[in-house]
Amino acid sequence: MKTEELKSRGRRSFLKSLALAPVAGAALAGAPARASSGDEYAKLVDSSKCIGCLRCVSSCNRWNELPAENTFDLTGRTFMVVNKKAPLRNRNMGRFVKWQCQHCREPACARVCPTNAIRKFPEGAVVIMENECIACQSCHLACPFDVPRLDFQMGVTRKCHLCYNRYTGTAYHGKVARTWSRPSCVGNCPVSALDFGPREEMIRKAEARIREVGGYLHGITEAGGTNVLTILPAETKAMGMADPPEKFYYHTAHRFMSDLAKPLIVIALGLSGVTVAGMLAKEIATAVRGEESEDGEGKED
Repeated sequence: MKTEELKSRGRRSFLKSLALAPVAGAALAGAPARASSGDEYAKLVDSSKCIGCLRCVSSCNRWNELPAENTFDLTGRTFMVVNKKAPLRNRNMGRFVKWQCQHCREPACARVCPTNAIRKFPEGAVVIMENECIACQSCHLACPFDVPRLDFQMGVTRKCHLCYNRYTGTAYHGKVARTWSRPSCVGNCPVSALDFGPREEMIRKAEARIREVGGYLHGITEAGGTNVLTILPAETKAMGMADPPEKFYYHTAHRFMSDLAKPLIVIALGLSGVTVAGMLAKEIATAVRGEESEDGEGKED
């Protein structure tokens, strides 16, 4: 249904896209919005406490009306997973690690989205507006953590949204809400392995915990910093996990999408519908990663 609606826009939609394309490109030229520490929230995941019970996963499924899937990887209908991980050189330090969208402070996915369907809110959540998504998968290819996944049944890309819809009051409607209910997973963890609150407060709690049990805090610098902070037994590279540099693809994605690529995708959407636009978006997102690899910014030291 969604795909057919997009294809039926016809010539009128194409003309509208042409008119909006330069504006869309110019809008991306500004610096990314980053909340002050007083407004910015984060989820803290303490793998030293996690027992792998999957209560967080089941609560997420219930809140988002998702089916229970038997999977070890994220899908368009599984927003978080819990897997046993250990440092590559010390398998005895294995822990259960909860993984979902990391909610980057400077999200590359939002920069490459051709329809502006991905929003970064000042409070920290990176959210896909599913009614605006064309399932082109450019966000998936640009993501440093390989997170956004296609829901084939709904025809949209989906992921954890940090339970932004558990806000109370007027959140995300032009005002900054001060009362954000905890994400569903946090409120249902039986061993208090999850916490949620102002980002600076979560960092202080994590550092205190690391002084007590040791480990590494993921999310401080990775991809420019994230709003999901995870206490790991070792650094991500040593764990065999995604280890993007601090100066991630965001900068290259910004250049591509602000100057030319995004207007081209919008035009392709108007001319030929979702299929051609999606193919173009994928090629551009792939080029973003390719350029980073060639100029050395995305390589390991």
